[in-house]
Amino acid sequence: MRHIATVGLWLAMASTMIGCSWGGPSYEPTTLGPTVSYDYEGDQIDQATSQAEAYCAPFGEKAVLRMTGSRDGKHYAVYDCH
Repeated sequence: MRHIATVGLWLAMASTMIGCSWGGPSYEPTTLGPTVSYDYEGDQIDQATSQAEAYCAPFGEKAVLRMTGSRDGKHYAVYDCH
């Protein structure tokens, strides 16, 4: 009886390992801090940067520009706190 239980355990472990190795999403933990975005007008990105720096400061982090873009005629900037 003990032999059957051992074989069953090995089969269960093998099927789990095979299932994990076949495709599916993989996840990696990140150490990124908070992210924040601000709208700005024209070429006034400096104002958005100042707001992002003020947002990140309480976390002991600095604002790092990740990307800029436009949506519905408005400009926006996205910052990560690092």
